[in-house]
Amino acid sequence: MKGMVPVLIKILQQVVDGKLPKGYSYHGTPAPWIQIRCLQIMAQLGHDDLSASSTMTPVVLLTFHKARQGVDAAFGILFEVIKTLNCFHLDIILELVQSRDVAQNPLLVISKFATASNQNLKYLGIAMLCQVHPTAWSDTWWNDQLLAGVVEALDSRDKTIQRKALDLLYRMLTYENSENIIDRLVHAFYQEQAPPTTHGNYHTEIDGTDVLSRAQSKTLVQDASSSSSSSKSPHRQRHYRTHQEKILAQILDASERFGKSEGWYVDLIFDLLQAGAVVTMRIAEKFMRVFEHGPASPAFSVDYLRPLAVQKALDVMEQANYLLDQRSLAYFALWVLGEYADATKGGPTSIMVVLSRCLVMNQDPLVVAWTLTALTKVVLRIASPVPEVITYLVRSTVLGAASYDASYPTSMVMDAQQRAQEFLLVAEMAS
Repeated sequence: MKGMVPVLIKILQQVVDGKLPKGYSYHGTPAPWIQIRCLQIMAQLGHDDLSASSTMTPVVLLTFHKARQGVDAAFGILFEVIKTLNCFHLDIILELVQSRDVAQNPLLVISKFATASNQNLKYLGIAMLCQVHPTAWSDTWWNDQLLAGVVEALDSRDKTIQRKALDLLYRMLTYENSENIIDRLVHAFYQEQAPPTTHGNYHTEIDGTDVLSRAQSKTLVQDASSSSSSSKSPHRQRHYRTHQEKILAQILDASERFGKSEGWYVDLIFDLLQAGAVVTMRIAEKFMRVFEHGPASPAFSVDYLRPLAVQKALDVMEQANYLLDQRSLAYFALWVLGEYADATKGGPTSIMVVLSRCLVMNQDPLVVAWTLTALTKVVLRIASPVPEVITYLVRSTVLGAASYDASYPTSMVMDAQQRAQEFLLVAEMAS
């Protein structure tokens, strides 16, 4: 594939120099689709290859200078040039951004688009910013005018611009600015499904200026430049069914890596689990892995995180009168109580009482099955016999003939009954 480099350079050079017939031009731009396709292939060939990147950079810059003189399709070429240069070996873009001359630093053109009054051009400018490699952020091209453009985009009435600005914030995430940016992401997550409101203990009424306008331009540049070293996982291109799912994935990643306190993280988890169908049981399992293996944030201590989660689960259940109608919330809360029952002041015995109430209040066989699993785990942790009232409750409510609504699948009912038998066997052994 590397042998294609000279061929691509020659093709792109001929197109840019107008060697093709006029019929290939579009609004004065020579064969824009061929130029874009050549740039895309070059981006792949030059990735992490300094020699190939250095060879292709002159023709890419020539393409940039020619496109600056055009409109419409030429703007798409400018976007592709920015993207290609940031895909090349890192040394290339780092060398280019040192210059304050637009002839040598293509990133200087971004301001023209990001601050434009035309909504399409503004979107293109924000999209260009999203393509810039984190270590290439420098005050040679980032300025107060660009900062104002990003702040304005966050509160734009145009959802596409607002969403692209959120993507940019996510790319700029560091430990220092994480709290404000995650607040903004959470706010956007709820905005996708409902008007602004307060959700649980996590307030989401945020204005875009809270995130950026109070920050100094230079600080943001430093934060963005350090984000690549702070982040353990790259910003992968993933496909989501809805934009809300995408924001949720960003929140999960950002909160685990850059969360600043255990209490804040636990509140966020439980509020998200009550957000609706978009937070699935698979998401709940991601939270479980954090509690099992420990979060990536240096500010978190698992020994402190687990007791807080147990207490939060107890509080949520009490507020709901132990009726858990959201399966993802029930799945996680009951798992926490079963795994870390000894992390609470009341100890496993108090957890057994709570789980018994859940058995009485819930008819969903899945919730009942999870409750029984949690009860079984708790029994294995106590040294004393299981109270007879609990074993009687399990027999009467779970193994009773008319325990469940006929609308539930038989397989779910049988699973709950099987777990009830397992619990009773463990309880008998503990007596």
